[in-house]
Amino acid sequence: MTVLVGNESAAAVWRVTALVLAFHAIWIGSYLAAGHEARDFIKIGTQFEGASRASEVIKVDPHYIPPRNRDAPQGTGYDGQFSYYMALDFTHARYYMDEPAYRYRRLLYPVVARAAALGEPSRAPVAMIAINWLALGGCALALAAWLRRRACSPWSALLVGLYPGLLLALQRDLTEPLAYALVAAGMYLFRYGGRGRLLWAGLVFGLAGLARETTIVFPLCLLGAILISRDPATPAGGRLRANAAGAAAFGALAILPIVAYTGILYAWLGTVGRGPFFEWLPFEGLIASRNWELERQPVVLISVVAPSMIVAGAALAALRRGMRRVELACLLANILLFVLLLGRGVYGGGYTSVGRVTTGVILAAVLCIPSLRDLSPRAGRALAVAYVLWLSMLPVIAVYGFGG
Repeated sequence: MTVLVGNESAAAVWRVTALVLAFHAIWIGSYLAAGHEARDFIKIGTQFEGASRASEVIKVDPHYIPPRNRDAPQGTGYDGQFSYYMALDFTHARYYMDEPAYRYRRLLYPVVARAAALGEPSRAPVAMIAINWLALGGCALALAAWLRRRACSPWSALLVGLYPGLLLALQRDLTEPLAYALVAAGMYLFRYGGRGRLLWAGLVFGLAGLARETTIVFPLCLLGAILISRDPATPAGGRLRANAAGAAAFGALAILPIVAYTGILYAWLGTVGRGPFFEWLPFEGLIASRNWELERQPVVLISVVAPSMIVAGAALAALRRGMRRVELACLLANILLFVLLLGRGVYGGGYTSVGRVTTGVILAAVLCIPSLRDLSPRAGRALAVAYVLWLSMLPVIAVYGFGG
């Protein structure tokens, strides 16, 4: 892993950001030039769009035929449509959803889209694309700046900026780009935000949780790090008492918003969403797939599971050497939850589901580069293989997006 120093590394941060923005802008432009329009990103499902007359703005346009989502029967669309309905009419969108309490949990993206569109329904599709495009650039910027501050190559941020799972989210107006851009910003602020770092990082992580609840893994790990920080020679009880106030403030900002909002949803809708997201045994969700779903799993095994296991091994090796970094905890926690224990409902969706849900794994892996760079040359080669495997689906997803 190359180390950049001085002015060259500062310029590299912006070059990385520009490259990520340019790559995704080219894809967006190519998609539109191929005869598509902004609404095609949403993957509207007519069976949901026409399910009610409660809203004056959510309704079927007889002059528009939405593209078929190749992963579902005609008329069902994909998840981005529910963010779109919330952006159009937040209160009445529940009448146009399959699982309102689950869909409403991802609040931030549609709210920002509505604000960016200035409340004008016709501008919402463009706003949703623009938000995700800028979020991908912002995520790369935060990670590149973080790596530079740790004397590592900012170019490693391309692993996340060009991650196929995030390109897929851009193609379908999904919540991951905004959510994980906020995670990257939160991690930077937590480490380099100055005297107010816990305040600013907590606020950003609180927003990330409202964008996508799976991001809460990161602030939970940071909360633990805050509680046990300071001189290791200090007794554990003393450290906990000394750090309790800071931890409580950070937790209130970073974790309480999604907890409180979930309570509001329960009071409003009577439930908090769908059933179990995780399994009890490692890879139970993967091996419990039905026959037709098993056909999708080789891609997932190669491009998600294998690289995750490689970096998990490297992280465990670093821990055995006495390395104690919160980034390692973030990585292992994400792998445990979103690879080992991930539910069959997600694994059954193949890469289009798993690739997105595991975004936190590759983001944490990039954050761990400073901690893993001094392992053996053999470990370095294994990590390089993992990074290649993670990006291996990029050309496939770039083409895949044109087909539905």
